Amino acid sequence: MTRSWIPTARRVVGPLLFLLGALLVAESSVAEILSAELQVNGLSCPFCAFGIEKKLQRVDGVREVEVLLDEGRIVVGFAEGNRATVRDLDEAVEKAGF
Repeated sequence: MTRSWIPTARRVVGPLLFLLGALLVAESSVAEILSAELQVNGLSCPFCAFGIEKKLQRVDGVREVEVLLDEGRIVVGFAEGNRATVRDLDEAVEKAGF
């Protein structure tokens, strides 16, 4: 009886699928956050909106800031590879007086 050293499909495909799944999970776990939404209480006038927009734009890693004055919300877009933290955003909002 001769034994073949060629692995069967079952023995090869199973581990390959496991490895592919592990790589996909690893890839998705390092995904960057590209935007954040902030709820700001007391945001009611255009002058205040302008001030907070300028403070947030100075945060390293922030690409764009959209102030939704009627809703009291701010949408912050980040550049790829950004280093901005929640604390950075919070400090910018506080420096703007909120």
